[in-house]
Amino acid sequence: MSVNTVVSYNFLAALSETKKDLFKDVYIPFCKRALSEYCLTGKNQGIDQDIRELITEKFGLDIPVLVIRQLIRGVYDDLSKSDKIETGFKTFENGHTFQLSKMDFAEIEGVYKKAERESNQLNNAFSNFVEEFGIHINIPSLASFIDKNRIEITSFFAGTKIDKSDLESESYLVHIEFLEHIELQHHELFKIAERLFMGSLIASYLESNVDLNENFTTEIDYYIDTQLVLRALNLQEEPETQPAIDLFNLIKNTGGKIKVFDATVDELNQVLDYAIQHYNSSNPTTTINEACIRNGKNKAWLISLNHNLETELNTKFGFKIEPIPYSFQKEIENSKDLDQLKEIRSNATNAFHDVLCYQRVRYIRGGEVRSPK
Repeated sequence: MSVNTVVSYNFLAALSETKKDLFKDVYIPFCKRALSEYCLTGKNQGIDQDIRELITEKFGLDIPVLVIRQLIRGVYDDLSKSDKIETGFKTFENGHTFQLSKMDFAEIEGVYKKAERESNQLNNAFSNFVEEFGIHINIPSLASFIDKNRIEITSFFAGTKIDKSDLESESYLVHIEFLEHIELQHHELFKIAERLFMGSLIASYLESNVDLNENFTTEIDYYIDTQLVLRALNLQEEPETQPAIDLFNLIKNTGGKIKVFDATVDELNQVLDYAIQHYNSSNPTTTINEACIRNGKNKAWLISLNHNLETELNTKFGFKIEPIPYSFQKEIENSKDLDQLKEIRSNATNAFHDVLCYQRVRYIRGGEVRSPK
C-alpha cells in the first residue's frame, strides 16, 4: 500500500460527500482524473489496460479491467456534446479503446489537490508519531492498516475502544496509538483519518469485480445471492464478513434497495439444514460449522437462525424477499441454460437456483443482465 493509496481514499471520500449517485458523482470524476493523468503522458489514444496500469501506479488501486471499461464508457456518456468536441474523447469496442486530445477538469483537480494536501498532512503526522516512539523497524502504511483491520476500525469510529489483541498483527499497534492520540488532541487530523476509512470502503467496491451498471443511483434494486448473504451473516471466513456488510450499507446509503429472491432463501435454508445435520462441536465439518464455533454459537442457535431466517434478513440488513412466480419456474425447468449448467454443476438443485435467479433478474431488467464476463 502506497502513499498514493491514502490520497485516493481521501479523494474518493471527498467526492462522495453529500452525493447520492456513486457512479456519476464519484467513480466518473475519479476516472476523469485518471484520463487527465494519461493526457500528461503525451498519448492521444489507448486501451482499458493502459488506464488500469496508470491507476495502479498513480493511485495505488487495483481495479479490474472490466470495471475500467465501464468507467471509460461512463465518462463518455457523462460528457456534454461540447465537452466531447473540446476533449476529442471517443470510445470504441464498448470502452476497450479510446481517443482523446485533452482532459482537464479544474474542479476535479481542485478536489484532488486538497485530498493530496490533507493526506500528506496525516502521513507526516503519523511518521512524526512513529519517530517519537523510537520505532526503527518497517511500519506498515496507514492504507495497509485500514485494509487489514477494517472490522476493528469500524468499531473504533463507532465509538468503541479497539481490543488490540484483535489486530491482525502487532505491527499495527502503533497505528491504534496514533488514532487514539489524534482523536484526543488533533480533531482535524482525526476527521481526515475518518474520511480515509470511508474512502477505503468506496474503493473496495470499485476494486471488486462487480458490475457498476452505470446506474449506481437511487431506486435501483440489487438482488443478493446465497454466498454473499452467508458472508454478511458471519457464516463464512471471518475476513469476508465486514466487506459484505459494508457493501450492503453502501448500496442502501446511496439509495439502492437490497433484495433476495424466495428461491435464494430456500437455498439458504438447504445450506443451513446441511450444516445442522452434520454439525460437530469439536471437529467442524463445514465452513458454517467452523464459523459458529468461532463466534461462540452452538447447534441450537443455528437451528433457530434457520427457522427465523426471513425475519433475520429483514431486521438485520433490511432485505426484501421477492417471490418468483411458479409459472416462471416451470419455464426455467425446460430451458437450455439449465441443461448446460447441470452438466457442469454436481448439484442439480443449485444449478436450477442459479439459472432461475439469473433469468428472473434478466426478465426484470427487460431482457438484459450485465455481469463481468
